[in-house]
Amino acid sequence: MKFKKTMNLLLILLFFAALLVPLVTADFQGGKASAAENRYLATFPDIIQDGKLHLSKTEFENWINDNVGGRELASKVNTIGTYRLFGLSAKSDTMIGKDDWMFYYTEDILEDYAGVNLKSEEELASIGADLADVQRYVESTGAEFLMVVCPDKKTVYPEQYPDSILTVSDTHVLDQLQTQMEKSGVNFLSLKSALSAHKDLGTLYSPRIDNAHWNYLGAYVGYEAIMQKLSGLGLDVSWTPLDACTITEQTASGAFNDAITVSEPSYAVTTPKTGSAILQAEHLDTFPYLSFNLDPVQYKKYFTQEDSGLPSLLFIGDSYSPHLMEYFASSFSRTMFLHNADLVYLPNVLAQESFDVVIFERAERMLPWGYSQHHELSDLLDSLQESRAAEKTLNLPTADYADWGFHCLDFCNGVSSVDMTVTVPSDREQLCLTGWALDPLAGSTASSVVVQVGDRFYETSYGHAKQSVADFFQNGAYLYSSYTSLLPAAEVIDAGSFTIHVISADGTYRYPPQTYHIEVLP
Repeated sequence: MKFKKTMNLLLILLFFAALLVPLVTADFQGGKASAAENRYLATFPDIIQDGKLHLSKTEFENWINDNVGGRELASKVNTIGTYRLFGLSAKSDTMIGKDDWMFYYTEDILEDYAGVNLKSEEELASIGADLADVQRYVESTGAEFLMVVCPDKKTVYPEQYPDSILTVSDTHVLDQLQTQMEKSGVNFLSLKSALSAHKDLGTLYSPRIDNAHWNYLGAYVGYEAIMQKLSGLGLDVSWTPLDACTITEQTASGAFNDAITVSEPSYAVTTPKTGSAILQAEHLDTFPYLSFNLDPVQYKKYFTQEDSGLPSLLFIGDSYSPHLMEYFASSFSRTMFLHNADLVYLPNVLAQESFDVVIFERAERMLPWGYSQHHELSDLLDSLQESRAAEKTLNLPTADYADWGFHCLDFCNGVSSVDMTVTVPSDREQLCLTGWALDPLAGSTASSVVVQVGDRFYETSYGHAKQSVADFFQNGAYLYSSYTSLLPAAEVIDAGSFTIHVISADGTYRYPPQTYHIEVLP
């Protein structure tokens, strides 16, 4: 009897231990990156918010699911077991092909491989028009434009894909785009041919450690093809040909899904100019609006060369670009990398700093008009359309309104204007304008505020709350009347002035423009 009671007590203790140990050993902070799942785990809920107790069942469930003790071990056991027993991947975004090659995949990628997602003529024409729009804008800033597509691993190495996945067409969306870009007059380069033609040099993509990307050898093949294309566009660029590079084969080791040790061939590609570029990442602090895809260590890159006579490059790319960065840095006087996540800020960047070449790179699987609609290009196109709309708006008739109480420029970089003049230090990178504007004839806020610098126009961020304006006029309809605008200081200083246009609420007229003159301080 005593033995039975002891066993029952032991079972009860083991039961509670099984419940409590995972919780006691959990990561109470959470938020760490999971290499196995390629995402950040949920953070511990903020229980106190605005001085009040805040309890969310969903937030606690997410934190427990992501951070419970033993979770990482269980994930590794699941990964190893699934791979060893069934030859499959436990990662939902990874498929194992021939010779243990691992491929990133989604339903859209499989449809593309099978050739069942081809675009209609209307869709292709729309795509061409979008890219032509971007190219025209870039060229208006004095830069050459080139669109580059880095093909998926399955496109370069289809022979390593499982035989169970069948194809119904030898034509794919990337092939359609190549043809359409030629029709639309867009400078376009697919790296599919260059990479496929150089597979004899070695393995150009990571077979196992990385389920998607190329290695440094594959990146150099792509880099040379891009430089050849730029040269064909008439740009004075130079590079070390691949056959003149020193290629050192190595063996790389890693952990697939953070659990299975794998190895594969890798390569170091060196040239006489390797290491000649100087990283100046701090320069990008002058672009405070950029996020660098929330990974500054990886993407916050700005290089300079001693030879200032070389062209300058703005490279807009995704996760393929880190392997390319130092290659391009060796060929340009200034090389800035902008992540696709910050594509909407392209007009801001080009207003702040000029470049000779703008390259827009996208992975095949991330084409903004391909497998799914990615918002970055849409946001950029919307921004460009707004800029053109702003210019058209300035053709509106000017209201006969002599009272200057419809607008006020409060500050320029925190300093008030005096007699329609603003002072600007000569070393200032940007001008930050803040103010408010109204449509008093309509008794409401305006529809927009546009700043004109020379022949260029800048939309402001308009419609922020400013209680003091509503209080002063004793009109609640005037509350959301505040605006903010960032302008490139050098451009404004060169112009010597800027003009502010206030557009009526219904967009049918504008108020008399106000011009502010610049006084440059030493």
